[in-house]
Amino acid sequence: MIMTKTKKRSRIHILASIIALTIVSSVSVSQFGYSSMIDGYATNSVDTSESESTYIDEDSAKAVALEDADVQENDVKYINVWIEYDNKIPQYYQVELESNRIKYSYEIDLYSGEILEKHEENQNENDSSEISEYISEDSAKAVVLEDADVQENDVKYINVWIEYDNKIPQYYQVELESNRIKYSYEIDLYSGEILEKHEENQNENDSSEISEYIGEDSAKAVALEDAGIQENDIKYINVWFEYDKGQPSCYVVKFGLRYEGNIRYKYEIDLYSGEILTKSTECCGDINDDGNVSVSDVVFLQKYILGSKSITKEKYEVADINTDGLVDVFDLVALKYKVLSK
Repeated sequence: MIMTKTKKRSRIHILASIIALTIVSSVSVSQFGYSSMIDGYATNSVDTSESESTYIDEDSAKAVALEDADVQENDVKYINVWIEYDNKIPQYYQVELESNRIKYSYEIDLYSGEILEKHEENQNENDSSEISEYISEDSAKAVVLEDADVQENDVKYINVWIEYDNKIPQYYQVELESNRIKYSYEIDLYSGEILEKHEENQNENDSSEISEYIGEDSAKAVALEDAGIQENDIKYINVWFEYDKGQPSCYVVKFGLRYEGNIRYKYEIDLYSGEILTKSTECCGDINDDGNVSVSDVVFLQKYILGSKSITKEKYEVADINTDGLVDVFDLVALKYKVLSK
């Protein structure tokens, strides 16, 4: 999705406000129908009425972790606390926090406050630069557009994200398509240097054949007829070529319905005959791939946005709840709304 600079700045201001609201909502989410939720973990199905009153409280568990880590609360980037369960039986408090690019993970006894286990991960090793020193996504895009000699208004799509290895940021990944050429770049997070690039020309050897294809409208019609869906029930529909070794292999048709917000349909259609090659559905928001859209997906997405989780390219699409081509805090808010509305 291409945005003007004015809209981009406006969106950044909105993002800042929503992040604040999101943090608050994780504390007060029980008001929306969950009897207990600790940073996204629902426990209303577990009976803890007899023993929970004797637990130390969350603040005490936090205090134990902060004291052991020798960290002041106002120096913490984030801190999350929840109860871990095994077969619906409470086991311990899990406390996770980050301060000065060091991530701490604690298991705290529910009754005594004793530290059962702790882990520490130093993000500063071999990476002295702070994330604030990264070039921006817009700068990474600009590097790619200049190198590819492409104008932004000629781009079919452009996606930018940070690639991680063992939770350590590696580089910006930038993918775009323009004039039936697909570009893939790896961009250094700090300098904007191009680390690696690939280019795939979709026009080679297919100019004489494309006129024989059934066309996008026909491919759409095949998919909708098979699904038994009327066009006025569609929320959105996208059609594109899938390629194999630079050659078009099939049409891909993907669409979602206005009354089934969680379900997306995907079809692969033969270019010449219109035969359905494959068809599948995916659950929008099922980021952890457990077949259900739940609080655990909210937690997963929140950790991805904070930079402590990575997701595959396929799951990036599933996490793009509002289908704007980006995975950001807007999708987190939309996913929380989905879960709370169930």
